[in-house]
Amino acid sequence: MQHLLASALWLYDCQSIKGASRLLRLILGQNHYLLKIINERYPAFSDLLASLISSNYAGGCTEDADNVNCEEKNENLNLFSAGLSDNFSPLNELLQQLEKLASKFPDYEEKARPLSAAGIQATFLGSTTYPKCFLGIEPLPLTLFYHGNLFALINSKNFKIGIVGTRHPTGYGISVTKDVANIAAHYNCPIISGMALGVDSLAHTQALLHHTPTLAVLANGIDICYPRQNRPIYEAIWRSQVLVSEYPPGTVPLRYYFPVRNRLLAAFSDILVVTEAGAKSGSLITAGYAAEIGKSVWTVPGTIYSKQSSGSNRLLNDGAIPLIAPENLADEIERQTGTDLPLSAYKEKPPELSPLSEKILRELTVAERSVDELCLLLHCKLTELLPELSICELKGLIFSRLGRYAVKDSAYRLMN
Repeated sequence: MQHLLASALWLYDCQSIKGASRLLRLILGQNHYLLKIINERYPAFSDLLASLISSNYAGGCTEDADNVNCEEKNENLNLFSAGLSDNFSPLNELLQQLEKLASKFPDYEEKARPLSAAGIQATFLGSTTYPKCFLGIEPLPLTLFYHGNLFALINSKNFKIGIVGTRHPTGYGISVTKDVANIAAHYNCPIISGMALGVDSLAHTQALLHHTPTLAVLANGIDICYPRQNRPIYEAIWRSQVLVSEYPPGTVPLRYYFPVRNRLLAAFSDILVVTEAGAKSGSLITAGYAAEIGKSVWTVPGTIYSKQSSGSNRLLNDGAIPLIAPENLADEIERQTGTDLPLSAYKEKPPELSPLSEKILRELTVAERSVDELCLLLHCKLTELLPELSICELKGLIFSRLGRYAVKDSAYRLMN
């Protein structure tokens, strides 16, 4: 309720009086407990409130309401107070709560106009510009704040790919996330993600590197960069791509905002790809939202020994489509869009490896190993192993640290 009221105040301070008054009515309309009381005990007043709520959708209102004066706002709000009486305490109490919340935003007028001048815009439920892709999700966001050319991106015919996953990807997760994002970029498919650390950041970064459209769905006001480590990504998206949030400018991120925003990420995407996810990853929530609204959910299988893959492997058990090679995603894009682009420009020629080098790489994809462990696991002599390790290092496939060997991102592409 608090962030919805803040949105109404933001719209009002930016001179969108019609938008503010309609949003206030929608706030009342979304209070299902109040509506139940009205329908059961006050049928006459129920008709009045229903007509007010339904009027939100009449006439195709727009956010451009500079020519609307304060008289209309007062008339709209007075329609509520006109129907009140001392006996109708539920609505009185709700209006009192709204007034208390309004008192918590004394500096909103000072903040809103500079943000509007910076290019932050808003659309709301009932507007002609309200994204149609939201109409299948619950609850519907009453307001959407955005910066950038949102409507060019969401209204384009290009296939939109959501990429999500763990905040702490393994080398395997990093590699497959880059591959998925690069495939999307190869077909100029907009990449949708949440600008979190890990997989989200990788997806946005690959989109920016390839000059592919990308949209970041935030769990805070779009004037705030979170997490702070993503400042370069945030600024790059601000300059040339799209940021969106249902929370008004100035809203700091709270833990429960993140799972709620995931439904918007799912709605913006035509398909959702989970590249790597642990058992408690928020990307599993996003996958659930996507499945509920009929979107295809793809998941990259991971090793059963990795905690970061336990969630994505569970999705496979629940019916997600396995993404076992980058070509699978390319085939799906071509099937959905009718395009046929050669992947030769995307694919890199893999280096030639000896059978022992291949075994080394496969063993290191499971876990880091010492030389002694590799000799034991691969049943080979030290004199056979050391030259192969050197060759793999020279080819940029592995590296050593603290006496143990580990694979680099590039090695995972050879494991398909």
